[in-house]
Amino acid sequence: MAGGGWLIAQDGNRRYLFNDPLGLRQAFYTDTVCTDNDLWVMSQTGMGAELLGLTMDPSSRDYMEWRMSQGHHEYMWPGTTSPFREILHLLPNHYLDINTGRCHRFWPRERLEQISLDEAIDRVADLMPRLLEAAANRFDLVLGLTAGIDSRLVLAASRAVRERISYVSVRQTVMPADHADLTVAANILQKLGLRHELIIARPSMSPAFGSHTKKTFTWRTHIMDPTPKRY
Repeated sequence: MAGGGWLIAQDGNRRYLFNDPLGLRQAFYTDTVCTDNDLWVMSQTGMGAELLGLTMDPSSRDYMEWRMSQGHHEYMWPGTTSPFREILHLLPNHYLDINTGRCHRFWPRERLEQISLDEAIDRVADLMPRLLEAAANRFDLVLGLTAGIDSRLVLAASRAVRERISYVSVRQTVMPADHADLTVAANILQKLGLRHELIIARPSMSPAFGSHTKKTFTWRTHIMDPTPKRY
């Protein structure tokens, strides 16, 4: 069964929780060593911490303040860590044993084959267009295009299905009209004869919406189902 974008499998009396292959539908879980074997699983840490009465690790707060002082507005937590010492992050290619509260790697089980850079490029060049075509056959796709190499790479790989994709760029409130993320995207799409839609971000949100957003999108963590689940 699914919960918040996760898959929960049962084998006899044992249950296992999986996130998606890339870990985009994030899953966080309480460290049972710190919570007296009480296991909770959530798709972001803020509401779980609020529900369980947890406080942020002082070193995490120091790190966040340092990032802010460097002009950054996002925080990257390495490995299984989170801002709370009692909450761990389920990594991609790992599953959570709900019976024990421990995570285990399920892939790869063997050492990965070492290949050359040219061979890797050939494999990716073959795989990406087929992935996009498969996705376009199932969904209405929208590509957020900027001047960045990542979105331009996806654009190049979408050649076979380019007429079936919508292309958008978002102009943030502090972004000038001639920002590269806007002009480069517009010029590329114009040359390709594809429609470019520009979305103007609102300078502010309503107090009610802002309150709800800050409560459920803690530190820009991706959310599917914000309600923690107890196992």
